[in-house]
Amino acid sequence: MRIIQITDLHLGQAGEYTYGIDVRANFIKILAEAKALSPELIVLTGDFCFKEPQRSIYQWALPYVERLEIPFKVISGNHDDPLILAQEFKQEHHLAGKELYYQETWDQWPVLFLDTTTAQLSKTQMDWLEQALKEIQRDTIIFMHHPPIPSGVPYMDKNHSFKTQEFISELLSKLPFRIHIFTGHYHVDKIINRGNISVYITPACFFQINQYQVDFAPDHHLIGMRIIELEGDDLLSTVHYFEGSRLA
Repeated sequence: MRIIQITDLHLGQAGEYTYGIDVRANFIKILAEAKALSPELIVLTGDFCFKEPQRSIYQWALPYVERLEIPFKVISGNHDDPLILAQEFKQEHHLAGKELYYQETWDQWPVLFLDTTTAQLSKTQMDWLEQALKEIQRDTIIFMHHPPIPSGVPYMDKNHSFKTQEFISELLSKLPFRIHIFTGHYHVDKIINRGNISVYITPACFFQINQYQVDFAPDHHLIGMRIIELEGDDLLSTVHYFEGSRLA
């Protein structure tokens, strides 16, 4: 089974200045590149909107996703509104109140989708996650917007990190099976292995951040997506980069 993860779109309104980057063109391009790889599923892991969540942004993006005629899943990022996102992307059946988190099974792989819009898990979502993992008892995939552990990206770890790290680390590290976590948010390409936990940070469809500087600095303007291949009990993953689009 081939899955493509796309993240951190940061779509603006038509004509809105988005740091000289044509974010809408980037989105259209990366969807075309994704379709060319014939995936069975596309997962969009948050930050659809440039700054503040806007219903019109979701309304603009959805037809492009639907034209692919490929099943898709969505989760919310810190620049999103999970309720509006679920409404516009026809995912309301996955809502838990105003939060967008849910569970599925792919080729016998348990898959959990978390809502980290507020950079943390609510008590309700924590309880749900703990119970779900108790029942699973086998290698599991998690999609969430924020990396749940420190990731060696100084600017993001210091200023924009996940706030429920201790809970996640304690819960996952004592499980007798592997957890593969696919995230975005940091605008880098990185894999972190800690015990039974592997965190795969997927580069943005916007611009990438320098992984080594304490202060904010862009690294480059290539855009990326992650390909995930499930082959029985094996999980393979790679990132494909493409030239991004700049405004004249």
